[in-house]
Amino acid sequence: PPPPPPPPPAPFFFHAEEGTRDPLWSRGLGDVYKRQLWTQAREGCDVINIIFNNGAYSILKGELANVGARNPGRKALDMLELDRPNIDWGYLAKGMGVQATRATDTEEFNEQLARAVALPGPHLIEVMLP
Repeated sequence: PPPPPPPPPAPFFFHAEEGTRDPLWSRGLGDVYKRQLWTQAREGCDVINIIFNNGAYSILKGELANVGARNPGRKALDMLELDRPNIDWGYLAKGMGVQATRATDTEEFNEQLARAVALPGPHLIEVMLP
């Protein structure tokens, strides 16, 4: 058999298919990604979705700095925040038929991940970051 894959980078989410775990990167694609939750529920996929929620489009903040925007205005910065209102990923997932939980610390995350691995069907764990 081929050698095992290297450990996943962070941030990551696991895509479970026929007992395999493949690390995948996510870069603020939540708006596109939420449609996939419905398909996972409809097809009964054994998938664990992990969203690391920092409340912002941090990748875009970096891009803004990369183009030399040294002092962007308040309106520009507001476009990079994901609040007013905050997105409740668990609520969205449950609305699509996916079991969902929210972890606020490492212990909660470990418990929720173990439970998601043990149960069939799609799951979403929203990990709240400071």
